Amino acid sequence: MVTIEQIKQLREETAVSISECKKALNEAKGDFVKAKEILKKWGKDLAGKKSSRETSKGVVESYIHPNKKIGVLLELSCET
Repeated sequence: MVTIEQIKQLREETAVSISECKKALNEAKGDFVKAKEILKKWGKDLAGKKSSRETSKGVVESYIHPNKKIGVLLELSCET
């Protein structure tokens, strides 16, 4: 059985949601190292799915500092 302390510790170290931490720990049967590996695998799978999506919306903005020595060109793309 997975304890709340284990879930808290895994969440602090990985910044993954509590429910995902609990699922990973249950799948790993309480093994902390194995749970981290499971979360990494899930993250790679999710990133692979999202990387194939087309980003058809977004914005391009520019900023030039008043001293005219510093400038920024920012492109922000999104799906919706």
